Amino acid sequence: MQNVVSGMAAKELLDDVHDIDKRLVHMEAMMQTMKDNHLHHIETDIASMKGSIDKIDGRMFYGVIAFFFQALLISFGVIAYLANIVMG
Repeated sequence: MQNVVSGMAAKELLDDVHDIDKRLVHMEAMMQTMKDNHLHHIETDIASMKGSIDKIDGRMFYGVIAFFFQALLISFGVIAYLANIVMG
């Protein structure tokens, strides 16, 4: 009787292992699909944005320089205005 129970338990364990193995194969296929499809699209999008980001970086750099020079010119204008008032 115990051999029958052990045989049934072993069969159930083998069935469980087989079921887990099928699920792992399915998960590997899904991961491969994600890698092939989704990550490829993300990499393509990032590559296309790289040029835009470089342009934005350049515009920000030149914008900061322009702002600095405008602030400098305004400061010289204010100093000249104050000097004119003081010197009369």
